[in-house]
Amino acid sequence: MMYSRKELIEWASIYATYCYSVRANQMLPMDFEEFFEKKQVTENKKYEALIDEVIEHLNTTCKTYGKRGFQKKAKKTRSLIRTKLKEGFHEYDFFDVIKVKSAWLGDKAMHKYFRPTTLFGNKFEDYLNETTEPYIEENDTEDKYAEAIRRAATDNY
Repeated sequence: MMYSRKELIEWASIYATYCYSVRANQMLPMDFEEFFEKKQVTENKKYEALIDEVIEHLNTTCKTYGKRGFQKKAKKTRSLIRTKLKEGFHEYDFFDVIKVKSAWLGDKAMHKYFRPTTLFGNKFEDYLNETTEPYIEENDTEDKYAEAIRRAATDNY
């Protein structure tokens, strides 16, 4: 796995802090590779419960439409969700995307694309932006009301 310069500097800083605290307690710190491995394992474990919730929600949505669902232990599915969580997305973001794209389940042409690879892949943020309501300026609605009042006032009954 390749890391950016910024990520490497961050890891080096975390490791330096660890070494300093361990040496302050008169102990020997573990080498960087061992430290890095342990840190990665604990970092990945903190997402496991969230990943399970997202997959469970996805499966519940699928079963509502008669589809079988997806395995919780599938590496690719878990990896896609974990990556998005590391990028800073929250579990409710996944729920929003699933909700918006559940319309695909009723469409004969699109139902086959309702899968983790598509939903949580590189277009995830685009799908997430589809969940927001369009912004309506207050001036536009005020103009519409004023226009309706003007038309009603000039109408002859």
